[in-house]
Amino acid sequence: MQKRRDFLKTLTLGSGVLLVTPTLLSSFKSITENILSSRIDVSFQVFPWTLYLDRQNSTEWKNSVANFKLLNTSYSASNNQSTFKSAEGFLEINGLSQTEINQSITNLAQNISAAGLIMKSAYTDIEIHNSISGQANADLVIYAAKQAKKANIGFEILVFNPAPEDWDNIELQKTASELATQVNQLSRIVSALKTIGVTVSLHHHEAPVKINSNIPKISSTTTEIEYMLEQITDLTLCLEPTWLHRGLGANKTATNNKLTQLIKTYGTRISEIHIRQSSNNVFKETFSNISDTDDIDYSNIVTLFSDLLANNSITELPHLVLEQFFDDGAKNAYPTATDAQTANLNAVKGVFCK
Repeated sequence: MQKRRDFLKTLTLGSGVLLVTPTLLSSFKSITENILSSRIDVSFQVFPWTLYLDRQNSTEWKNSVANFKLLNTSYSASNNQSTFKSAEGFLEINGLSQTEINQSITNLAQNISAAGLIMKSAYTDIEIHNSISGQANADLVIYAAKQAKKANIGFEILVFNPAPEDWDNIELQKTASELATQVNQLSRIVSALKTIGVTVSLHHHEAPVKINSNIPKISSTTTEIEYMLEQITDLTLCLEPTWLHRGLGANKTATNNKLTQLIKTYGTRISEIHIRQSSNNVFKETFSNISDTDDIDYSNIVTLFSDLLANNSITELPHLVLEQFFDDGAKNAYPTATDAQTANLNAVKGVFCK
């Protein structure tokens, strides 16, 4: 699987500005009208769309990044099946100056608006557990989020992934000292963004859901994500079922049990769900929810949130973001990205619109 961080580098200018044009976003917007119930808020994430397109015609795609000409033909505006209203953007902050961050967000906001979309949520990641660089990096997160909020494009949720020890060894655990630094800096981010009406939603990959023996014994939890939630009252969670599954050794029973425990314990603090499916620990080409072949039981997730709605613990579902993308070895049954994403949305409807 191509890593998100590596792939996004192919989509940026020298300044780090992500090339997401109005044509690209309008094309995405035109793909999903009337598939989903109006009761449900579903956004798309840009990263998976670019992977589908890259697979569809990688040479032409990469040669036309600047104006996304290929997207004009792949996602024709005349395809009026459905409409996304919101995109989850990517706030690139690693290695950028404030000037470059400003330019990136200005371009993104203009393109979001030109496409008739909002950006309810945005994803970013950076290292904040290092005692030397953590504070400066946290300041960049706060700065970027404030700029995105000022852009008036509907920004409400920052999906934040505290970077791991090593992106090339993502399962490496953080030390007690590093966890303490991360708690302090993440607390600063959460407090600062709360004042401008932005919720921080904690994102994770494999390591933060594994037992970490470095977590202080006074804690009632043993995993990084739960420790962060325990220590920071206003922090919320981005539920990541497939990364949870991988972090638990691809054990379906353990995954289902942990998802149940997380939703029952933190359900009122889950602000977003990244919707993606895998089979035998391979990210699939398209989303589905067939219990005997798929790794994640999304029907159970829907039932648990329905219970929370029924007893008035929550008033609406978390923000749903379609993030289906595929690993090497996944089937290639759909000829175009449009076909694949239409199948994705139909499958999401079957699970969440009951």
